[in-house]
Amino acid sequence: MRLRNGHGQKLEEMYRIKHDTLPRVHAAVRAVRRATIDGLVDVTPAYATALLTFDLAHLDAAQAERQVRAALLHSADVRAAPPHGREIPVCYADACALDLDA
Repeated sequence: MRLRNGHGQKLEEMYRIKHDTLPRVHAAVRAVRRATIDGLVDVTPAYATALLTFDLAHLDAAQAERQVRAALLHSADVRAAPPHGREIPVCYADACALDLDA
């Protein structure tokens, strides 16, 4: 993962998206939320990234980056559990598409 500077810090996967990407992002978000990071206002997860929003009036960018890196480094669950799947049955037969008759 790498850190980007800006209004928010963005944790971004440096690798191709893999099956464990989303669980790893959510584990990283949990680790950051548990940590005490100066100026952190919000953490917004996405599929392969997390946006860390800071209060710029109370931000020391270098210190915030150190705190985020430490939170991720010391988190035992950043290597999240293996993914699981869900089967969602679908039917494309005309008999199942009653709403298309209208």
